[in-house]
Amino acid sequence: MVRVGDLVEDQKTRRVGEVMGHCGPYVQLRPLGGGREWDARPDRLRLLSQEERLRLCVARDNARSRTVGTRPGQGPRGSAEPVLDLARMASAAKGLLSEDTDVPSPEEVQRLSLAYRGDLMVLIPAVQRAVVRLPKGAASGVRALAGVGEARARLDYAPSSALPAQIAHAQRLARAVLCLIRHLDHLAAEQ
Repeated sequence: MVRVGDLVEDQKTRRVGEVMGHCGPYVQLRPLGGGREWDARPDRLRLLSQEERLRLCVARDNARSRTVGTRPGQGPRGSAEPVLDLARMASAAKGLLSEDTDVPSPEEVQRLSLAYRGDLMVLIPAVQRAVVRLPKGAASGVRALAGVGEARARLDYAPSSALPAQIAHAQRLARAVLCLIRHLDHLAAEQ
């Protein structure tokens, strides 16, 4: 049985979360980057390997370390927002989408999917913060929020266990990363 604090994958939804507690026959999970908890059946949970936990924790800690300051006025242009490594994210996403890329192994697909999911969990709030600075109803803000909705749908989607389906899902996650990066670029140009 999983314990509070364990990192697990909900195999039904393919989401990764931290065990927050138990309620009746269900385990309560919270996304690593914070957010709404969800309930999952214990038999559908897979405890993450030490390598997977380390990779996710490093990604989370790196995202936190990119936060400059903790109060308004300490970060760039007076903000306390994280500094995103958009070039790294874009390069990683383009790698899987390149036509000359070899078919990845199941382990590589899983590693890439986790990395793209981590990037999306950082990009989504960044896009939302950028939209808030625009005039209400700005067309670019509406498009960006539609991109956020699409990215969230990609995060919630649970592909089948077949390798082609796993690869296609990883490619969709990569395209969502690139889409949100483009939205951030457009939103920054408007501000």
